[in-house]
Amino acid sequence: MIDFYFDFISPYSYIGAMKIEALAAKHGEEVNWRPILLGVSIMKTMGLKPLLDTPLKGEYVRQDLPRLASLYNIPFAFPEHGLPNPIPPARAYCWVKRTAPQKATEFAQAVFSAQWRDERDISNEKVLVKLARDLGLDGEALLIAINSDDNKEYLKKEVADSLAKNIFGGPTFVIDEQVIWGADRLWMLEHWLTQKNWQQTLT
Repeated sequence: MIDFYFDFISPYSYIGAMKIEALAAKHGEEVNWRPILLGVSIMKTMGLKPLLDTPLKGEYVRQDLPRLASLYNIPFAFPEHGLPNPIPPARAYCWVKRTAPQKATEFAQAVFSAQWRDERDISNEKVLVKLARDLGLDGEALLIAINSDDNKEYLKKEVADSLAKNIFGGPTFVIDEQVIWGADRLWMLEHWLTQKNWQQTLT
């Protein structure tokens, strides 16, 4: 089982989300999608700025993301509305995972694609309801769940658990107690899945 930690506001998480299922299936693994909030881990806990707002690094990221997405053959666009509030889509995902787990991965990928491919504002509850209905889910129930106390508590526990495990960014992949951070490290994840060690592969 691969634990996949992600935040919908992370474009690198989007790239990871579009690749992880195929990679896992190739090696006979399942994926456990785990929502995190980078606003908690990066800004509150680590005291850092978001990548795009970081001097010097922000400009690099704006160049890096389109080329990395292109190399992975993943459609990508910076949305004009900027970064959304990550809490509504994270809560929506938690509800789907809890009530219709067979649809959870598909819903998460649809949310990511809406934000980073189609430039839709995924903090807009109407957008989330539409995405849910497109998958045959109850949009009205999702709308209620976004603001329900038990669903809020579920997300808080997920975030607290990620911090307890020293998960600081997205995407992060964890398997066999190996922690691998970054969409650009998918090759390392595949190496581990293939070799189960960190020895260089002979060519």
